[in-house]
Amino acid sequence: MGGGAVSVFYEQMPQMLPKGTIVSVGEGETLLEKLLRREDFSQERCYVVGEAPPRDRLIHEWPTPIEKTACDYDYIEAIWPELTYYLQDPDFYIGVQTKRGCPHNCCYCVYTVVEGKQVRVNPADEVVEEMRRLYDRGVRKFWFTDAQFIPARRYMEDAKELLQKILYSGMTDINWAAYIRADNLTPELCELMVKTGMNYFEIGITSGSQELVRKMRMGYNLKTVLQNCRDLKAAGFNDFVSVNYSFNVIDERDETIRQTIAYQRELEAIFGADKVEPAIFFIGLQPHTHLEAYAFEQKILDRNYNPLAIYLPWVATKLLWNPGKLGEFFGNVCLEAMKDSPEGFGQKVMNILEQRLGRAPLAEALTAPLEADVTQQKPDEQRFVPTANIS
Repeated sequence: MGGGAVSVFYEQMPQMLPKGTIVSVGEGETLLEKLLRREDFSQERCYVVGEAPPRDRLIHEWPTPIEKTACDYDYIEAIWPELTYYLQDPDFYIGVQTKRGCPHNCCYCVYTVVEGKQVRVNPADEVVEEMRRLYDRGVRKFWFTDAQFIPARRYMEDAKELLQKILYSGMTDINWAAYIRADNLTPELCELMVKTGMNYFEIGITSGSQELVRKMRMGYNLKTVLQNCRDLKAAGFNDFVSVNYSFNVIDERDETIRQTIAYQRELEAIFGADKVEPAIFFIGLQPHTHLEAYAFEQKILDRNYNPLAIYLPWVATKLLWNPGKLGEFFGNVCLEAMKDSPEGFGQKVMNILEQRLGRAPLAEALTAPLEADVTQQKPDEQRFVPTANIS
């Protein structure tokens, strides 16, 4: 057993699986090779149910470095004929991975523990070859399934190399999309993105308030993101952008909400209001994250809780991070938006918030005091209760 969910909840697996089951945590290629060769696999990131408990902090062990080659879809189809079913709709994006790992420390995210903080870049020639094999099967839309397509500035040259090779490949009628750290772009990269067919991307800033972005340890510079978006527009990008916002993060209050609204409106001014979709979500409190550790320290969660017991309301309400009176406020906003405009839910939420709270100057959203992140603050320094004009 393996995969993303198994890796996150590996500590709960022994109670759910029969004795002798091998539980793989994180990447599993080298484990599978050793199993097939009947070699010792005790040093891999795995354990056997019923033989010994998982090693302490198993999820945090570094993965085995491997160099990924292009998927052999002819072989995959030979052993799994149903493959063609998933390639038949030309409107679907098919996943291709260009790298693994994420070097960041976002307080709520499990990517850094599932894939590891060490970024391993797949050879550009192998990525293009994999795309070519899918292209020859009729695929024209690709989703780069990386945790971040450009996770840090040091990987910008790798992205440039890949996009140049896609451009030279002759696959001129494709589109691609990805989750992108938009603070790691240059005008040259923006031009390559447009030329190679990028027609959609996601920005996971979580908040339009630089203060809250800093407190969540996200490492984003929101001012840089805006400038790079302007460069992308100047390069000819005229397609869709999804921007992830998670309202009611730690220390959210009316002024930070107004800052996020200001940031969203500036993105709309750059790309067009009909091109920027606010994706509204609430952070899940997940195992092995800084946010879970913070919840333990603040007695929000018992250290012996079962993260899979989401069928229990007293557990589920704590695993969706939406505390205090502000949670009730956002619940009502979301219900109103869903009832009034289910197809334009995100934009409707933004409109309701602006009507009720107003909008901050953009400059206010882009600045933040230099102070410790919220997970290092004392309990009396937390501010969960909104000011009077929200309640």
